[in-house]
Amino acid sequence: VYSKRKLLSNFLSYKNAFGETFETIETCISYSVKANFNPFILKLFKRENSFCSLVNRNELKLALRVGFRGENLIFNGNGKTIDEIRLAVKSKCFLNIDSGFNLLHTIKVCNDLRSEPNSHEYLPAKLLIRLNQALDAKVHKYLTTSIDSCKFGVIESQIDGLIKMIQQEQGLVKLSGFHVHLGSTIK
Repeated sequence: VYSKRKLLSNFLSYKNAFGETFETIETCISYSVKANFNPFILKLFKRENSFCSLVNRNELKLALRVGFRGENLIFNGNGKTIDEIRLAVKSKCFLNIDSGFNLLHTIKVCNDLRSEPNSHEYLPAKLLIRLNQALDAKVHKYLTTSIDSCKFGVIESQIDGLIKMIQQEQGLVKLSGFHVHLGSTIK
């Protein structure tokens, strides 16, 4: 049993706080589908113009099925398969880039897609570079996602190299922004 009123209240409190704090900067709240993939909850957040954060093909298919547009979807994960990248690009999702390896795979997929009819509708792929801020969020060591030694995100010294790679592949990929995530269980 879920409380629609409580879910909306929580969502709107974040949305309003960001709107008041960052009046001149566009901000978006993104619901993590892995937290609860109930389609009725997804539809509720969709009506409030939420984005969705996804980590696999099934979450992407579900978000599209309940009516989210690719422009409101962020595909995360450093272990995306070639098929998942292909589906995300063709769906016009934002793709979070966690590493040079992840970027190379994405460029390869986009290069393969370039020869398909109507590829101009979804290329260049929209990329977000996930920054690893090297901050300890003081969570359990198995849940840490933002320290130097974890597998998530790009450390500061790698950013310029990734940006140059993206610039060299202008027709295939474009840098749309940056993404940061300290972890799901911050105190």
